[in-house]
Amino acid sequence: MKIVFFTTAHNSLSQRAFVELVDRGHTVIVVLASSEDVMLEAVDREHPDLIVAPLLKKVIPASIWQQHTCIIVHPGIKGDRGPSSLDWAILNACEEWGVTLLQAGAEMDAGDIWASRTFSMRGGSKSHLYRHEVTEAAIQGLLETIAKFESNTFVPEPLDYSRKDVKGCLQACMKQADRAIDWAEPSASILRKIRCADSFPGILDTVLGMPCSLYGAHEEDVLRGTPGQIIATRDGAICRATGDGAIWITHLKQKGPDGQPSFKLPATHVLGDRLDHVQEAPLAVDQWCNGRTYREIWYEERHAVGYLHFDFYNGAMSTDQCQRLREAFLLIRRRPTKVIVLMGGTDFWSNGIHLNMIEAADDPAHESWRNIQAMNDLVRELITTQSHLVISALQGNAGAGGVILALAADGVYARKGIVLHPHYKGMGNLYGSEYWTYLLPKRVGREKARELTEALLPISSRTAQQIGLLDEAFEEDAASFREHIRELAEELASSHRYEPMLEEKRQARKNDEERKPLQVYRNEELQRMWLNFFGADRSYHVARKNFVYKGLMPDRERGAERGRTGGHDGRQPARDGSGGRASMTAEILDGRAMSAEMKAELRGQMRRFVEQQGQAPGLGIVRVGGDAASGVYSKTILRVAADVGITAHLEQLPVNTSADELRALLVQWNNDQAVHGILVQMPLPAHLSQKMVADTIASSKDIDGISWRSVGNLFLGLPSFLPSTAAAVMEMLERTHTPLEGRRVVVISRSNVVGKPLGMMLLQKNATVTICHSRTTNLAALTRQADVLVAATGCARMVTAEMVKPGAIVIDVGINALPDGGIVGDVDFASV
Repeated sequence: MKIVFFTTAHNSLSQRAFVELVDRGHTVIVVLASSEDVMLEAVDREHPDLIVAPLLKKVIPASIWQQHTCIIVHPGIKGDRGPSSLDWAILNACEEWGVTLLQAGAEMDAGDIWASRTFSMRGGSKSHLYRHEVTEAAIQGLLETIAKFESNTFVPEPLDYSRKDVKGCLQACMKQADRAIDWAEPSASILRKIRCADSFPGILDTVLGMPCSLYGAHEEDVLRGTPGQIIATRDGAICRATGDGAIWITHLKQKGPDGQPSFKLPATHVLGDRLDHVQEAPLAVDQWCNGRTYREIWYEERHAVGYLHFDFYNGAMSTDQCQRLREAFLLIRRRPTKVIVLMGGTDFWSNGIHLNMIEAADDPAHESWRNIQAMNDLVRELITTQSHLVISALQGNAGAGGVILALAADGVYARKGIVLHPHYKGMGNLYGSEYWTYLLPKRVGREKARELTEALLPISSRTAQQIGLLDEAFEEDAASFREHIRELAEELASSHRYEPMLEEKRQARKNDEERKPLQVYRNEELQRMWLNFFGADRSYHVARKNFVYKGLMPDRERGAERGRTGGHDGRQPARDGSGGRASMTAEILDGRAMSAEMKAELRGQMRRFVEQQGQAPGLGIVRVGGDAASGVYSKTILRVAADVGITAHLEQLPVNTSADELRALLVQWNNDQAVHGILVQMPLPAHLSQKMVADTIASSKDIDGISWRSVGNLFLGLPSFLPSTAAAVMEMLERTHTPLEGRRVVVISRSNVVGKPLGMMLLQKNATVTICHSRTTNLAALTRQADVLVAATGCARMVTAEMVKPGAIVIDVGINALPDGGIVGDVDFASV
């Protein structure tokens, strides 16, 4: 059937429903029902067989439900009505609750009943119950409803409050007053009030004089204090005393000024120096704890198996959390165990980098960069572990980098019913890292990896197992899944297969590293991520803001988005009153005129050389593989060489050329009297060494200045061949009479052929030089200090207007081939 989902948000329930129905062969179209018009247009366009509303806060227009069967998934027992059903069930400590699937009609939640399911209530937040008991009951009811609908014989049951099984009633929308906290109350009462509002709308309270909403409440059985007092902090959370104990609160949302929207952050981050008087109560990862408490990361060990638990709020992992998890893993890897199981949390395994913390940073672009580097460091430790077999145990959903984090283990197992999002692009065309270009194809093959990352669709645990993303999915509830994982891991640790499997793992990693080092995968991915974070295309930054603010950005942010033209997201102060851009007219250096002048000089020099030597200078160029930028560069060299009278020859070698074959060609040219200079195009394929090339080329023919003799002479200020790109920059500065002595020059490159030699040449001109690179923090703050800025990163349009101070000289030496065949530099010419 063709089924249309009307939903306010494509949340965990609607995603689970989507994958379950798609797996069963149905066509499902998800419509974010923001208005009646959107719903009407979707029905006119799609002509659905059935309409389902998994989560809908809008009323379905009568013209739709009168013509089409519309099923409402209501998180309440039979007869329950109103928008706060689950909230009241938690607050009133109901022992049983349920889900009812009913037909849309004139009265809200009062339509005919197609199916219903009940479940036992337990302690937990609204979002936790929603992701587990509510979702499981809803899916069972939805599958039953669809089977009844397809039968064409079922007649739904009218709502009848006289029936014994109809126990619900119409309930009012819960107000903040219904949840108001008196901190002298018992912990159990306060926990229910916070949990019935988590994750929306949050319970409004005042913390240390700051009005904010509270989220993420956990029991504390040991710490005590005066009711309402903040008595401790731990892992970003605050511990607040109650009438009979204390509770932990992990997240706060500060009330925005003038009703402006804000977003959730760790409680200690929101309160800042207001907590200076509050002591931290740390718990070591492996420290035993007597009673209930809050901790993000903890460890347990049994029968030669170590279990590393990490339960991060909503699955988001900040830079600090990634670093702490990595440190914990390194700690337990030293234990005399055989298997390490990464347990994750029950709601989420991981969803990758922490977009809220990134948005809250002074410079979101640089915090994005720090966060992805920290994720990569963690993933690398998992991949390169040689002492243990590692298992990923996915109890909850996973998205983007979280899926890839799981794939870094040797075995990947999941609870039945979880939903996976193995892609990044939905977040503003984000490329992604975490070594996904190594791990994902290794699991599912290159074609399936491309399909998964391009389709941007959730997949079920069933599909994930079928395509090889998971080794196996089993058990439908978290407790049974954990017990199954323990049996599996402990059987593996005691098995006769353990040592052969460990040795096979070591050999496979060695072979993979020889084929293509992990660092190469990381570098390639981060080059693309650099553009996402710092490039002219702001799609990632805009998508992040929309995600964090739930589409309701504050006025100041909307204005900032209109005023920015590119670059990173550092909320820079305006340079003048023109919305962040300098009011000045840029002077463009006429590179073509300069080039023509230099070519004319070279033609004269070449004529004199031929007259004296009897032959034209010969240039040998080697290009190995198909790097697009080096291909453009090679063609340019050949064209210019022919123009000025140099005999140039390009030797194009296949990507699988061996080191011995390349060395043999260079030695041949060293001995060839017709070849006066040798140029090897970079980058080389990963299996070929730049050092070998530098050591092989004769110093008398090393026109790109890469040999140890040339580099040494440059460092000492002695005559030598100079790397061509660096020399060209110096030539341009000299021909434009740019003063360098005492001036601040920033070079964005640390390569051996551009950044490092150019830095030395500039120092010899008494410039004050700063070399920046991919690990430089707060890059824009440094580039804005530059009198002269040189960009040579190989990242298209990376340097934008916000990174350049008024009056600075900007030299772009980048050559970047775009997928459409276009060529651009490293500087966003239009904005700068």
